[in-house]
Amino acid sequence: MITLSLAGQYGRTIVIDVCHACNHVWFDGREDLHLAPGGVVALFEEMGRASQTARTPVAARKACPRCQTGLLRTRDRVKDTPYEYFRCTQDHGRFLSFGAFLRARQFVRDVTEDELATLRVEARIIKCVNCGASVDIHAAGTCSYCHAPVAVLDADQLSRTLKELELAVAARATVDPTWPLRAEQARRQTEAAFAELRQGRGATPELDLVEAGIGIFTRIVRGLRVPDIPSL
Repeated sequence: MITLSLAGQYGRTIVIDVCHACNHVWFDGREDLHLAPGGVVALFEEMGRASQTARTPVAARKACPRCQTGLLRTRDRVKDTPYEYFRCTQDHGRFLSFGAFLRARQFVRDVTEDELATLRVEARIIKCVNCGASVDIHAAGTCSYCHAPVAVLDADQLSRTLKELELAVAARATVDPTWPLRAEQARRQTEAAFAELRQGRGATPELDLVEAGIGIFTRIVRGLRVPDIPSL
């Protein structure tokens, strides 16, 4: 694992552990709920880098990095979005896959029937965002192994995060005068790119729509050069 410092709310700095081998992240306590917009964008960039590496299956037994107690598989739900993670029974923290983190923060949504029909024009087999199995989307809209529906990153939620980040930067006394324009451009690029993604361009048997979306969003925000200000 590598250690990553991210901007948290109210000027806090949140230190997390990211595993590039298995694409999981460890948060102490419930710190995943307290990331500032700048911290969320920085984590997306790290996910983009990590998703390019080969995946290693997560071990059947996972120990808490703080107390070494075995982690407990836990299912949760945010509004209508279910997700699954591993937690320390001593409340030291949570171990989430990238997909689980994105679902918990509502950055991932299930595709609609209309989007699925459009997706079938461009693709046939795509990777399941939940378990990594191949999904024949011409046969069904869910994975035959874990029954997870086909999902995509939510461009609207990403745009809202960029807007929150723009407002946080604007509140600072010294602001790069080009930053608001670049943030607006990034939002427009995000919306345009994800319109293409929802049509299936980018999804393959080796790549799911969420991974493809992370790659797209990472390339878009990389040019923002997010100011290194802890309160963002």
